[in-house]
Amino acid sequence: MQLCAIICEYNPLHLGHAWQIEQAKRRFGSVVCIMSGSFVQRGEPAVLDKFTRAQCALKAGADAVFALPCLYSLQSAEGFASGAVRLAAGLGATHLCFGSETGESENFMDAAKILADEPAAFSEKLKGNLQNGLPEPPALKQALSAALSDGASYPAAFQKAVQQILPSFPNEAFLPNALLGVEYLKAIQRYNLQITPFALPRALPYSSSQCRSGLSSGQFTGLPAYTKDALQTHPLVDFNAMEPSLLYRLRSMDADAFHTLPFVTEGLENRLLQAARQAVTLSDLLSLCQTKRYPLSRIKRLLCCAYLGITQQDMQSANRQGPTYAQLLALNPSAQTVRHALKHSPLPICTNAAALPENQQLSLEQRATDLYALLSHQPCGLDYTASLSTRP
Repeated sequence: MQLCAIICEYNPLHLGHAWQIEQAKRRFGSVVCIMSGSFVQRGEPAVLDKFTRAQCALKAGADAVFALPCLYSLQSAEGFASGAVRLAAGLGATHLCFGSETGESENFMDAAKILADEPAAFSEKLKGNLQNGLPEPPALKQALSAALSDGASYPAAFQKAVQQILPSFPNEAFLPNALLGVEYLKAIQRYNLQITPFALPRALPYSSSQCRSGLSSGQFTGLPAYTKDALQTHPLVDFNAMEPSLLYRLRSMDADAFHTLPFVTEGLENRLLQAARQAVTLSDLLSLCQTKRYPLSRIKRLLCCAYLGITQQDMQSANRQGPTYAQLLALNPSAQTVRHALKHSPLPICTNAAALPENQQLSLEQRATDLYALLSHQPCGLDYTASLSTRP
């Protein structure tokens, strides 16, 4: 019995995503999606709520859709991948299918082993590259900053160090999907998970960022009909929707509160505190915070954490424990493989937050759902009232 997991955000779901689901089902029979909930890894609210995006995934052929808690979806590539892969394992997934720019699993395995073991040779080369202040390759700047950097010079140092140890490791493997693939494999090795990875080359020229860029002008290129319908009939949300409530939240925080935020190192919390006192728009805020040392994606994830009241302690606890529950958003009633796997899952499966009143991770997820609902002009309590999506 095979069950393939796909880690995703579907922000929004485009034809490339639908093709990936189709290919995974053709190879493995059943597909379960681990999908970012209300807030996504780029540090923004999702364009559609998690329940609507789960419906789209079901229409694309997924057998079940589970929400990746915001405690993982708002982390860097390593934390995002670690939480998602451990959730997939807890749901009984036997395989993990991910898209990449190269589609070569062997290179991923080699790089993942280096990162998981952190040999002395790699550490020394990385340290030397950082000290030499190597410039970051412009073509990879946005992707690498969003995926792996702890500072603007880190991605170039990371790439150079890996390629010195693995000369055959291609430049394409440092593009965003490939980098996530390395993190998935690293998590599989680190936690000794019985999941077989499958890298699927990207075959269609679509990206979620391109799809989002056309929404404001009513362009829906590269989207299946059901995604277009969802975008036209449901409230759409973008980062700017957070402006009044986020600025209010930041101006209400004292210095100690900024120090408890995740990702704040090397005085970043002080920079953010000063920016929050000066900025009158989100554009101002981002301009005041962003530097070569602090890439935009990292700043935006930090701001989302501030908005949601997520602390460094919350993140550290989540990383130690791994996911402590699985929120089922959508299910194909005829998916017998999924149903069998869920019966044997060590994780409590919930479709309604009332089932796990004491779960701290779920409590934070409820807060994220409610504050997202504020941005999309919906009432609180959707984790209690939203119906499970099904299809014949």
